[in-house]
Amino acid sequence: MANPPQRPAISLAVRVNLQSVDATLRPTPPQALDVLSNFRGTFIGNGFNTIWRPSSGSNTFPNPVPAGGNNKPDPVFPNESILELNLTTEEITFTDNLGSIPNRGLKEQKDLILSGVSYLQVVRDVTNPKSGRADDTPRDIHFEPGLWIKVPADNNNAESLARMASIPHGTTINAQCLAPTTRIQNGNPAVNDIVDITPFPIARPNGRLNNQFPAMNVTNMNTSRLPQDLNPFVTNGTITQAILNNPNTVLVNANGGKTIVSMVTFEVSTAPSSAKQSDSDGISNIAYLEGKSLDPPSRSTAVQNADAASMTARFWISDVQCDIVVPPFRAGENIRIQPNDNVADPRPTFTVDTSISNADARTIQATFKQIQYSQVVNLDFDGLTWPHVSVATLVPAADIPVSLLH
Repeated sequence: MANPPQRPAISLAVRVNLQSVDATLRPTPPQALDVLSNFRGTFIGNGFNTIWRPSSGSNTFPNPVPAGGNNKPDPVFPNESILELNLTTEEITFTDNLGSIPNRGLKEQKDLILSGVSYLQVVRDVTNPKSGRADDTPRDIHFEPGLWIKVPADNNNAESLARMASIPHGTTINAQCLAPTTRIQNGNPAVNDIVDITPFPIARPNGRLNNQFPAMNVTNMNTSRLPQDLNPFVTNGTITQAILNNPNTVLVNANGGKTIVSMVTFEVSTAPSSAKQSDSDGISNIAYLEGKSLDPPSRSTAVQNADAASMTARFWISDVQCDIVVPPFRAGENIRIQPNDNVADPRPTFTVDTSISNADARTIQATFKQIQYSQVVNLDFDGLTWPHVSVATLVPAADIPVSLLH
């Protein structure tokens, strides 16, 4: 059985309880979080990250790379970028309900009272080129403070969700979607979305440059990719051709042996909410990332440095049922158990209520909350759009109590 997930090393100690005031200066009660109520406490897990990094020609690789035939290729097509692949661990901590957040309407527009939670996310690289597993010394590669906000319906818009976040590279996002209204009950709803990391000319997503990037071939060891040699990962099934072709395969694999009894899904996007607001998309970058403004962009003259142009992120929040085997115990004994080995990682840890009298071994059903996401950030540089894809599966970090009396 795999070791229990590591305990989180981050926390959000500050508690906030925002309040609006009515005409008599009395506080209003907090608004319901609805689907955002699933974002509570700390979740931990693992995932996979792909990113095409701009190259300045300063990188040295273990194996020689064509188009120059040396270990330090010039930054020309297809080596103007480096494909970095990361096996990751992740933790994200959510605060309690922020309270009542007043937005005041003008004239016929009614006032809105928002609600939400803040979060802090840390992603760590644990890619081990020698073992081909996610067992290397953790290295922080992503830090993200942010907010999830529930926006009630108003005169013109249906109820919606918004995710606002800041990334230290110099990008801020405001991604929105309509609030989900239904849950999928019973069965195992598959993650059937396909995400493609193949680059394409800016503003031409249907013009993927297929078969033009050797780094996307897992058997090619002479390419601008980190790690170059993927054979150990292919052997262990941690990075395969199927995973590179569709990183959501990692999410499908993480659902192995799990019974999803109910699930809600939604996708936030930085795209403008309407054509009338096409000049106000939900993403902004520092000047260095945006580079020199060019219209239209040209591969011969474009000078962006990984300009984040857009982002979409789909979330699946599931109630997962699994079997746990409780060994024989004496009353009052402390027992911590993970699900059976046929359940894919990540797996939460359960604590068994042993206050009853001594008991023999038994198998019981337990339920836990699972968060999965698939995020695509489109980075523009050298006249192309380079999809940066991150996926992860997260489970509660705290032990989940279960009772034998059912």
